[in-house]
Amino acid sequence: MPVLDTGMLLNRNYPHSITLAVRIVNRGKHRAVIGIKRYSLSTPLAEGAGTGDFGSEQTELIKLVTLAPAPLNESGFTINHSVHNLQAYGILVVAGGPGGRDVTASAVELDGNGQMIHVYPLTTSGGVNSYENGIACVANHTQHSLTLIDSSTDRQISTIPLPAGSGPRQVAITPDGTTVFVTCPGDKTVKAIDTRDSRIIGEIRLPLGAVPLAITVSPDGLTAFITTLVEDYMILVDTETLAIIKLIRLPAGSDPACMAAAPDGKRVYCCLISSGTVAVIDTTKRAIAALFHLPEGSQPSAAALTPCGSFLYIADIYYKRIYVMRALSGVIEKSLALNPGSDPSSIVLTPDGALAYIACRGSDEIAVVNLARNELLTTIDLPEGSQPSDLAITGDGSKVYVTVLTFGYIAVIDTQNHMPVAVLPTGSFPSGIAVTSIMLL
Repeated sequence: MPVLDTGMLLNRNYPHSITLAVRIVNRGKHRAVIGIKRYSLSTPLAEGAGTGDFGSEQTELIKLVTLAPAPLNESGFTINHSVHNLQAYGILVVAGGPGGRDVTASAVELDGNGQMIHVYPLTTSGGVNSYENGIACVANHTQHSLTLIDSSTDRQISTIPLPAGSGPRQVAITPDGTTVFVTCPGDKTVKAIDTRDSRIIGEIRLPLGAVPLAITVSPDGLTAFITTLVEDYMILVDTETLAIIKLIRLPAGSDPACMAAAPDGKRVYCCLISSGTVAVIDTTKRAIAALFHLPEGSQPSAAALTPCGSFLYIADIYYKRIYVMRALSGVIEKSLALNPGSDPSSIVLTPDGALAYIACRGSDEIAVVNLARNELLTTIDLPEGSQPSDLAITGDGSKVYVTVLTFGYIAVIDTQNHMPVAVLPTGSFPSGIAVTSIMLL
């Protein structure tokens, strides 16, 4: 995961920089996920800085953004950042995703009239990012713990104990990799964990009777979306304050399961397993925009969107099928049959939109679908009785992680040859997993 850096810049008295314009361009053929971070030395010029703060380094995450492949308009991004109160500062750009290595960046100092003072190309920086591919987080349901894994080396970073009886089920990670959210049906809470020091930093208590199940975080990292059982809600939470923003009542008895957020963050798709529908949530209006109906009797158990956001792939645990649906209209373009008894429980797509991987809990296998042809490409067999439950894919698309419920480990699948290449012991009954596409530490 490339890290581009200006190095520490000194803000001269004359000409004095008022604004720093950061320009980032994706020159490759694949999507890139970008984190922009400013670091500075606090000095007497800095607001609120006292003499005791002189020279202490401060950091600030400015922006997280996804860049489309070149030559699309969305392949470039510019942001202006105020530096007039700073005497020493620098910019880090962390580039993740399959197009991360094709990203270039520059920073332009501007004076009070918007005139250019100096242009600084950002160059590759070594040793800034601790985990090249980010981290993976695993929820160990019956051990009441989380396991953090360095996804570049597949080595365990830490195990985080949770309160007895919490029963962690599903996890989501903010796009910058700093915070993990885990649903805990056992004590009916959602807990927030800081990945930098592996500690619980907060807890979200839900309305009476609501049992949290699935969770996802918006692409901008500002909102967490939580589905609950018994009381059928989608709950929107501010990821900074952990305050509940909105309760969206879903159809009674619909049993909302997993979700998929559109790449632009404007919609969230929620599988309603007991009603055979997909609820479409307008994230601006914070309301149900549509209900997409599946064939009678369907039980949608998982969903994933293509990187462009045009198509939704939906797993049906009842008919053992995958539906290819247009994300805006809800029209089903194709239906793909899986093996009998497959019971698909999770689905992920590669970041380049080439393949889908489906965890088939009933048949102890991973189905691989070619998305260009919407055809089953192959299946990856796991040991009998494995019960693969959840999937996650690294930001560069090189590895798929599979939670193996029965045996308490993570199977690592190489996406080049579709073969298991490693087994990572975790805790008992690993039920959920998430991987960061970028890591800003």
